[in-house]
Amino acid sequence: MKNKQQWLTENDITCRDDGARLISFFINPIEESVMFWTFIIFAIFALMFVKLGAYSVWMAIFAGGLKVAALVIICLVIWQVFQKLFHKSSRL
Repeated sequence: MKNKQQWLTENDITCRDDGARLISFFINPIEESVMFWTFIIFAIFALMFVKLGAYSVWMAIFAGGLKVAALVIICLVIWQVFQKLFHKSSRL
């Protein structure tokens, strides 16, 4: 069995290694950049909610989503029509 001093020394080294890994995780420039831009984006959303009101912001988001969905559907229909008209092996 290890004596108390030896156990404390090994445990202290393990804690220091974990602390160094934790510090390097938070100091890594990529994570700092991601955290910075996430904060900026959420701050902009918060200002939009305050300035325009929560309901109008949600309506703008939903309207944008509907426009994107309509655009995707239109593109898929055009693609299907193009395939039917110009594909040699298909018949109408």
